[in-house]
This record gives sequence, C-alpha cells and structure tokens, in this order.
Amino acid sequence: MISKCCLISLCYIVYTINYSFVESTNHLENNSYVDVNTSSGIVRGQTIQVLNHTINEFLGIPFAEPPVGDLRFAKPKPIGKPLKGIINATVPKNSCMQTLIPFYTSDLNIDEDCLVLNIWAPPVRDTEGINVDKQLKPVMVWLHGGAFMIGSIFILPDYNGSVLATHDIVYVSTNYRVGAFGFLYSGDESAPGNMGLYDQQLALQWSAGSWSVSAHILSPLSKGLFRRGIMESGAHLFSRRRPLITKCEAISYAKQLAEYFNCTDDKWVQCLRGIDATLIQDYQIENNSTYHTNMIMGTDILPYSAQVAFKQQEFNKDIELIAGVATLEGSLLAYVDFPILRVINVTKQDFEDLVQQNEPIFHALNVKNMTEYYLRDIDDTNSSAIRHSFFSFYGNVLITCPTYLFAKLFAQNTAKENNVFFYEWNYGTYRISVDNSVTHGADLRYVFGLPLIHTTHLEIKSYVDVNTSSGIVRGQTIQVLNQTINEFLGIPFAEPPVGDLRLGAFGFMYSGDESSPGNMGLYDQQLALQWVKQNIYKFGGDPNMVTIFGESAGSWSVSAHILSPLSKGLFRRAIMESAAQLSSRQRPIVTKTEAISYAKQLANHFNCTNDKWVQCLRGIDATLIQDYHIQTNNTYYINTIIGTDILPYAAQVAFEKKEFNKDIELIAGVTELEGSALAYFQYPILQTDNVTKQDFNDLVQQNEPTFHTLNVKNITDYYLRDIDDTNSSAIRHQFFSFYGDVLITCPTYLFAKLFAQNTDKENNVFFYEWTYGSSDMAIDKIMGVTHGADLRYVFGLPLTQHNVNYTKVDKEFTEYSMRLWTDFAKTGTTHLEINSYVDVNTSSGIVRGQTIQVLNQTINEFLGIPFAEPPVGDLRFTKPKAIEKPIKDIIDATVPKNSCMQPLNPLYQYNGNNSEDCLVLNIWSPPVSDIEVVDKPLKPVMVWIYGGAFVIGSIFQFPNYNGSVLATHDIVFVSINYRLGAFGFLYSGDESSPGNMGLYDQQLALQWVKQNIHKFGGDPNTVTIFGESAGSWSVSAHILSPLSKGLFRRAIMESAAQLFSRQRPMITKTEAISDAKQLANHFNCTDDKWIQCLRGIDATLIQDYHIQTNNTYHINAITGTDILPYSAQVAFEKKEFNRDIELIAGATELEGSGLAIWVFPILITKNVTKQDFNDLVQQNEPTFHTLNVKNITDYYLRDIDDTNSSAIRHQFFSFYGDVLITCPTYLFAKLFAQNTAQENNVFFYEWTYKSSDTPIDQLLGVTHGAELPYVFGLPLTQHDKNYTKVDKEFTEYSMRLWTDFAKTGKPDSLDKWPHLMDKTKMSIKNMDPLDDTIFKISEMDLISIDTNSPIRAKSHSNVIIRIASEDLPERYISFNTNPSIRE
Repeated sequence: MISKCCLISLCYIVYTINYSFVESTNHLENNSYVDVNTSSGIVRGQTIQVLNHTINEFLGIPFAEPPVGDLRFAKPKPIGKPLKGIINATVPKNSCMQTLIPFYTSDLNIDEDCLVLNIWAPPVRDTEGINVDKQLKPVMVWLHGGAFMIGSIFILPDYNGSVLATHDIVYVSTNYRVGAFGFLYSGDESAPGNMGLYDQQLALQWSAGSWSVSAHILSPLSKGLFRRGIMESGAHLFSRRRPLITKCEAISYAKQLAEYFNCTDDKWVQCLRGIDATLIQDYQIENNSTYHTNMIMGTDILPYSAQVAFKQQEFNKDIELIAGVATLEGSLLAYVDFPILRVINVTKQDFEDLVQQNEPIFHALNVKNMTEYYLRDIDDTNSSAIRHSFFSFYGNVLITCPTYLFAKLFAQNTAKENNVFFYEWNYGTYRISVDNSVTHGADLRYVFGLPLIHTTHLEIKSYVDVNTSSGIVRGQTIQVLNQTINEFLGIPFAEPPVGDLRLGAFGFMYSGDESSPGNMGLYDQQLALQWVKQNIYKFGGDPNMVTIFGESAGSWSVSAHILSPLSKGLFRRAIMESAAQLSSRQRPIVTKTEAISYAKQLANHFNCTNDKWVQCLRGIDATLIQDYHIQTNNTYYINTIIGTDILPYAAQVAFEKKEFNKDIELIAGVTELEGSALAYFQYPILQTDNVTKQDFNDLVQQNEPTFHTLNVKNITDYYLRDIDDTNSSAIRHQFFSFYGDVLITCPTYLFAKLFAQNTDKENNVFFYEWTYGSSDMAIDKIMGVTHGADLRYVFGLPLTQHNVNYTKVDKEFTEYSMRLWTDFAKTGTTHLEINSYVDVNTSSGIVRGQTIQVLNQTINEFLGIPFAEPPVGDLRFTKPKAIEKPIKDIIDATVPKNSCMQPLNPLYQYNGNNSEDCLVLNIWSPPVSDIEVVDKPLKPVMVWIYGGAFVIGSIFQFPNYNGSVLATHDIVFVSINYRLGAFGFLYSGDESSPGNMGLYDQQLALQWVKQNIHKFGGDPNTVTIFGESAGSWSVSAHILSPLSKGLFRRAIMESAAQLFSRQRPMITKTEAISDAKQLANHFNCTDDKWIQCLRGIDATLIQDYHIQTNNTYHINAITGTDILPYSAQVAFEKKEFNRDIELIAGATELEGSGLAIWVFPILITKNVTKQDFNDLVQQNEPTFHTLNVKNITDYYLRDIDDTNSSAIRHQFFSFYGDVLITCPTYLFAKLFAQNTAQENNVFFYEWTYKSSDTPIDQLLGVTHGAELPYVFGLPLTQHDKNYTKVDKEFTEYSMRLWTDFAKTGKPDSLDKWPHLMDKTKMSIKNMDPLDDTIFKISEMDLISIDTNSPIRAKSHSNVIIRIASEDLPERYISFNTNPSIRE
C-alpha cells in the first residue's frame, strides 16, 4: 500500500470522526481532592481509582485568558495573574465553538471561553504538586482531531487519559480553537491565522491531532516544548506546487465572512470580534467552509511547507517519532463526505467524478491517471470494488501518503541515532459496516484503553454539601446497582487524638486515672454515635432508627454498647456478627491491675518513669509505640476495662442486675467454624501435617492466661473424644472448633441468650449460624466457613466484584443477606424469603427472572424469553413456528439474548449479539406470587414493538427500551423481538417465503402473551400494543389484520402508520419478488429451488449484501396477504379491520429533521438551494409514487427567500416528515375514528416539547423519536444526563397518560384530553408541559388536496394549518395558542 504514495501529489486535512460508541462509563471511584499550585492559580482535582491504580484527575485547567472580545482571532494570551480562589478541576468545562454532530459531540457545552486542558497523573505528595523524592514521569500531550472544525478534550470516554496514566506517565489533553475562531487569517497580526496552533503551543508552554503534531515538529516556535511525537493518521505535507490554502485565499475567505456581517471598513477584524459567536458558527455550517479552515504557511509558527523545511533542515530534528496509519483510512471519511458512495451502483464514471471533486483541495491531480491506476483490474460492473478503490484513493491522498512521506523525510533528515518508527494498524473488532474495514480512528479505542473500561456499579455524578456540627462536609452522588446514593468519606467527628489528646496505645491503654482511662476506642465509637444522633437527619437519616452492627471486635464493641449506660438512647437495634463482651465468670480477660502494669511496661521502654509518664508517652513518636506493640505481640492486654463509667459491669453481672440497654432489638450469630482461620495464623504448628493430641493439649494450655481457669484435661478429653490419635487433620479441626467456641461462638451465643432472657418479651432477639461459603472461594475450601465468611455477602461483594468468580447462588444469597440485615434495621423483624430469582412456568418452559429495585419499587425482570422455535435452517424466511414442547432446562431470563440480524449502527447500541435465533421477548412486572395470580386482579399489559425501518432495532436497546420504569405504574410491560431485513420481509410469491415474517413474529408473540401473561400477573384481555416508527407502523398493521383480532384491546401509535398513496402500495408483490430474486441471483440460486438455496447461505453474507446494496426501500410489508389483505384505505372503506379497540396516535413537531439528515447528507454538508429541495423531492418519487414535484416545491417554499439555506432545509424537513410520518399517522387515526363505533376512544397528540438542556433537540427540533425518553422514564433513571426538573415531571406525566390509557381506555381521568373526533370538531393534544393546549379545529379547516393542483389552506387569523404533500389527502398540524381556542 505504501508504494502507492509516490504516484500522488499530496495534501491533507485532519478529519477525525471517531465512531467508537461501544463503551460508556469509566471504571472510576472518587476518593479525595488534590490541590496543585500552578501558574494559572490553585487547581483542585480529585483522586480516582482506575483499574486498581490511584490517579489524580484534573479537568478543564485554564492555560490562557479567554479568547473573547479583543482576543477573538488573536494569538492566545497567557494568564497574567493567577486566578483568585480555587479553580474547580473536578468537572468538564467548555469546548470550543463548533458544529455539534449528532450522537458524537452533541452533549458538549460550546463557548469561546474554552482554552483549558485536562491532566491525569499518578499521585504526587508535596504541596506544590511535585514529590521531589521521586523521579519525574514522562508526559504525553494529546491533541484531538476533527478537521480543525470539531473536536474537544471532553469527548469522554474516548479521550479519557486515565487508563494511559496507569502506565506511569502523565497524560495531558488540550483544547484549541477550531473553525474560523481558530484559523481565520486577516493578513496581519490582528488575525494572524493558525490561532489553534498557537493555542496548542501555549498549552505546551503551560505544561496535536496527528496533523498538529507534524506542524509542531516543523515549527521553530515549538522547539524545546516536547521531546517525542506520535502521529496517528495525518501529517502536514501538501502538494509540492502550493499549500492547501494560500494567504490570498485565506484573506479572501475572511473578508467574505466579514462582508456577510457588514464588516466592510478597515476595521473589519475588530468588527467581527463584536459579532455573536453563534452567528459566525452558523455561517460556517451553512457555507460548509471546512476547506478554508486550515493552517497558513509563511507565518512565524509555520514558516515553511514540510518539503521545504526538510530540504533546508529547518525543523525540530532532536525528537523521536512514531507515525502510522490504519489499513483503510478513507472508507469512513469518504462515506461521510460523498453521499453517492452510499447508493447501490457506483460506476467508473462516479469514481472519476469524485476524484475531480477533490481537485480544488489537493490541486494538480491527474484525474485520468488516478482513475486508471486505482481501477486497474477492476470489473466495471463491480460496484463494491469500485467503491472500495475510491476508499483507498481517498485515504491515500488524505492520510496515508502524507503520514508515511512525512515520517520518511523526517527519518532521512534527522540524526541517525534518533528513533523513527512506522506502523500500519490493521486490527479492529468493531468495524464499520460500510466496508468491514479498519478505518480512520480505529486505533483510538485501543490507545485509550476503552476495552479495559467497562460500566461499573459506581459513577461520579455530583457533589453534595451538608452543614454538620463538624462543619460543611462535601460528599458526592454515585450510582450503585442502578440506584442513586450519596457518599461521604472521612467526616471528622472528633478533634484529632494527638499530642495532649493522644490516649493510650492508642485506644485501650489504661493508666488508672482520667489521664488515660482505658476503653478510648469505645469512647471514640460513642462520640461517633452522638455525632450521628446530632447530624444524621441532614443526610436523610432517622436519628431514632439507628442500628449498630459489627463483626469480630466490631461485634464485641456492639455488645459493649448494649451494656454501657453512656450509650443509652444512641441506637435502637444491634447486629452482632461473631463476638461478644462475655468471658469467664470469675474475672475479666484483663484486670485493671494488669492493664496498668502493661501501660507502665510501655512507659519504661521509652524511659517515661516519673509521675508524668502518660504525658511523657504522648511525646513519643506514634510509629515507635506501634513498633513496640508489634515486637512484643502483647495483644492480650489490648482489651476493654471493666469497672469504668463506659463499662461498669461484666456482661453476666449487668444482665443479673438488669443494668443494660434493654429497649433494643438484636440479631446475633456466628459462622460454622469460627476458629479455623484465627487459630491457623495464631499457632504455626497447626500449619504442619503432624498435629498430635499432645499439641492440642499444649495449645489449650497456652490459652489459659487469656481465658483463665480452663480445665485443660477436660477440654482435651471432650474435643478429642472419638478422634483417632493418628488423624492429624481431625485433631487440627477439633482445635479449630475449641478455639472458635471459647473465643467467639460461646460468648456470642450466651450473650444473646442472656439478653433475650432479661429483656422485654416483646423485643425481637434472633440468632443465626452462618454455614454457607461459596465453593469457588479458595479460603472457604481451606478453612471451611470461618470467621468473617459472612462479610462479603453482607456487603454485597458478589454484586460488585466482577473480577471474582462468584456464582449465581452467591449473588442470590448476598441479596437475601442484605435484605435480612436492612429489613431488620427498618422494622426489627427478619421475616424474609429468598426472592431475588423468580421462576415462572410458561408454555416455553420454566423461565427464571430476577427481582430488581426500580425507583424504590420491586419489579420482576425477565430478559429474552423464547416464544418461537429458532427461525433457522428450513424455518428461515417462513412464518414463525410456536414452541411445541416446553424446553427441559430452566430458561435463564436474567441476561439479554440475541438481537435479530441487522447492520451494525452506531446510533442504535444494544446488549447482545446478532443472530437469526432471536425470537424472544422481555417482561417487566410488579411482583406476584402463585396465590396472588389466583386471588388478585390481573394487571393491564403493554406490549412494545420497536422501530428501525424494519431494518434495525432490538428489545435489548437499553436503557432506551427498558420497561422497568413503566412497570412501576402497576402494569405488566412486554417487548418483543421480530425479524428484520430480508430475514423478516423477503417475499417469494408463495408460502415458502410469504413475506411479512416480521409481522407474523409479532403476532405469534401476542399469542404467547395471550396464553401466558396471567402467570406474570398480567390480564390477557387488557393488552395494549404500542410502538414508535416502524413499531407504530406495525401497530397500525395489527389494527388492520384479521389474524390479530382478539389479541389486544388498545393501541398507541407513535409516529407512523400503514397508509400511503391511494394509487398503489409502497412495494407491490411483483417488485418484492423481483428484489428477492436479485438476492438469489447474487448467490447463484437460480433454479426453481432458489428459496431453499438461499436458506443454505450464511446469514452474515445475506446481511452484507443487504448493507452493500442499501435497498431498504424494498424492506416493507406486502398487502394482499392473509395477515394484511387490504391497504388501509380499502380496509376502512370495507370496514374490514379490528374496530373494537381504542386508540392513541400522534406525531412529533418536526418528524423529518433527524430522518432527513441521515438519509440525505447534502442537508448538512452544503448550502441547500431551492433546486436541491426540488431534486430531493424527486428522489423520493420511487418510494412514495405519483409525487407532483413542482406543486410540492411551490407549496413548501412559498414565502421562503431563495438565499435562505436554513429555511429551505427546514422546509424539506417539514415535507419529509409530512409525507413519511405525520400525514399517514393522522389520516389513519382519522379514518379509524370515522369508521369505528362512536363509543370507542380515539385520541391524537402532537409532541412539541424539547428539553432546553438536550443539544440534539436544539439541533433538530422536536424530531422523530423525541418522545421516547419521556415515555420510558429516562429522565428519572439516567442521572448522567442533564435532565431538568420539568423533564422529570413531564416524563411522570407522559407515563401516567400512557399507562392510564392502557388501564381504562382514557389517557386522562379528568377528560382533559378530548376525543380526536367530536361531532364537527377535531381535537389534538399538544404534548408540552409548558403549553398544554388542546387544539380544536372544525372539519372545514382541513383542506382536501387535489392530486393535480397545488395545495391551499384557508386563511384564519387565529388558526394556522400546514398541509402536506399533494399525494396525501389531508394534513393536520398544530394551531397557535390564541386564548379563544384554548381548553
């Protein structure tokens, strides 16, 4: 491939469009803040955990004065004085002014004030940000790509440098100005051009993409700012004859911009500085002026072109370099830039025309030679090969050759000892469907470690400040197992116990007086409980509902607080896990005398021998005291002291005197073999293979000083009865039992027993023995269920430690355990059953789902229940086959399954894989028991049918189609997969492939629901089907289908209907058969058995053909079949449809915008003219048929200025939405209402609400699919999105409308939403929380459209009606909000 480079005159524009949408949330947990004093001021970052490494993260550190006002278009200005106050570098900042690209940069906040940088670094410790005791680390500075038009360091996680920083480097990424703001050139210093490069350079002084890196290699101003460079796909190396853009051209472009804004005098640059930045940005978008956004040669930052710089040796020669390219750089870039490459038939002439189009950019291209070279040996009829060759050409001229030749020239002209390396990147597991290629930007996800970063149970959300008695504490909001939790780490509740406050060694030293009173650790706990009592309400906690719990010494402490009079009233319930303050009846474990003796031994060791020995010990370095403690190993004396104010009595005495806190409730318990791990590490002899009876006896004797008055002989005889003296393992095990009994089990049990005997009878006291240990845990295998075995389950580790091989039972058991503990804390009771898994016996077999928590409600979730035999082999292209015999094994419905065969689409991410074996459904339902299924009323059912043009889509598009939030509204939610593309709609003309298989799939799923849904608590006679786009189209088809009769009672159609031209269907049977045979011919299936032949072709090959030919037009339902005998118009005329249902239908305000820019890229790539509008309407003729192009153009462009590109574009959005979505949906609903029983409810809406915080809404208006986040409750669950309070209220309102309709047939119990048709009135609800108007119009206001004459509408002062294309009979649209017509 590299050899091609010598044939081409070179030029380059960086155009990084990263289609890496597969990974989302970084595996980060917030720990603490880090302040660093910089030249910009004190910046505050935060410490995060990344792949088990600690990393300091700083986001959005300013490195220059804001380039606004007089600094617009100027070189960046360093920050003159450090900013006052702390610079918050814990959250992203602005990105530079640019065009927002849907689904790529649309979430960015853009502003001119954007010159900031990010840093991720391994932690350093001193206050100035550098640990002088450590070697400084290498620094990597990332310069984003984006054709100098788009891009940002806040495109996260793509450019999240935290993973790279775990490799012991410091990672920096820097914003720089793009577009006119970064590269406008006036010919003098007022706007010197290359401002984006100057921005990068200033950032380097403070501390590109690849093209920028090469420019800094050439720039004399960048000398000494870096030592090494890595160029990934791009270089500053143009044609030998001339630069990409000359100074004259750059000045000419700049003055065109100035003239547009009437900046025509000598001070035109100053004038431009006063223009609103968004207007300049809009001008660039409308004029698609990326060609003029580039670097200027002959300036101080770039004095020479690359060739001249290398020839004159005028470049930075003392650096080392890696450079490289992807295998097929041009595929994605060309596919985006040249829409003709997306059509079926790309010809040799197209190739030649496309090369010619590149002449104004690359200059002096020999089009004939290029065409002959790249198309040599290519069959003129092989469209795919021609397309692929253009991808090669475009990638070579734009990326590959400049990068390779730059690296080659650099290597030839630099010192021999310098390292220069080159690579070709040919690996990528995520390939774009256009050419299955490793394309531009394919390396980024690997370089930034995205495959290592997975969604975690924790995500940093926001900070929370609470005013406490300690001061204002700042915590953070995190997401834990899909719930929002506030986290506060390390709140001080006491003065630091240092100096004069140092107590004991350090928590239990006893001096005999108040100077060191012993039990300081217990006093610490008690003070913390007092702090909780005083402050916890500010965190939402009830100070009168406190449960204290602990394990081991923590459990011992809990028992001490039960006994302590000073802890009275500080807690209500307690859980003791494996220990209690209860020892020998005769004496405590350590007496006061023994405790004082130990303390004085410690004092003597440090020569603290006078009366002030405690004060003396306070002056000893803490680590020395700790070392003494370790060396002497006298843990025996580290214990609580009885006979003090905090613990006046031993447990036995306290219970006898009833001097303890009796008004609490208690759980206590132990593990099965408490002593194994404790004894194993305490007594090394137990680690040998030969443990004898004498060893047992000796070990018991060693415990006498601790436990006192042990009868060693009796104990030995008891534990070793029936034990073979030669069985070392058995003797060891018995000592484990003894040690656990004397240390943990007996004290814990006896404490609980005495407490229960001496407390109020009505109080709840429970005891457990923990006998479960996961067979996958090595420590459990060695030690049995030992001390601490409960902790991992009590704290839910099997749900969060994804790197540990926990089993399903482990996960189930941890849910159960946590619920026991937390329910006890809530109610004082433990009446629970394990219910995290839910088994339901269905016609498919026993399906196992799981119980989840959704918005504080319990929901049963079942994912991927099969409802049909896999449609593979002989069942490919046929009607679905019901499952005849229930599947024997339990069906795991706790994880997503396959989605149906479809092209990969970055806009539609879903969980799971593509496969033909995909006929499954999901269910979310309120929990129900077998008894409740019989005794309780069944709940309404809502069945969701997804959209995607019958080409893409899946029920596993999470969170978009997660029905759990809707299920909290007391309904059962079902979503169904169905076959797509040729697999779902290929038509052979007979029953071998009857067409409409996707609709048959949906219908079989509805039959399954009818048969089984009662077992999930759903009412099979109250089913509502609803869908959006192709899903809404499907709903309308089931309304028309005689085979769907009785399978549903209500329907909701969101933005589409099976209603097109009166003259003919969208696709006829003849056309459908022709398309099917083209597919067969492609695979040489040409005889009478061509369908059977196609069944033997690999499914991925059929899918690839589908992608390459892009023939989505033919993917549609066939009328004149048993499932769809008539078109909508005929069915309504004959009254042959399902009339006994109730209906909501509707459309969004601007349905066509999002769809049109996807289908017709010209709408975003150029200045749209009236002729373009006319041509685009003409392109729709093969789809919609009999369009009167002239009438439509005249109607939609009436009163539109021919030079107003934005207005023309908007009008095409209106036309496209009208003809494709809005008119069919409205007319279907109207015809249904006119031909159904009057008592049936039919409602219509227009969705006009857009969130002001959603950039994609701002870009496209209220477009196709805008209602989906609100219908599925996403503002309540997607805490990482900037949803507003109004958004959250509106989603609750929308879900209530939908679910109330499913329950009663009325979306509004107050009847504020009238029927679509009411005598002579037509009523349409405006779905906007800010303007909840009911639009009312009379029949006369809806104008019929003559198919041979222009469209006209009556003029009304207070009513505005927009009428659609001439091909469709009528058109409603919204009405203004004149008070006289408001409801």
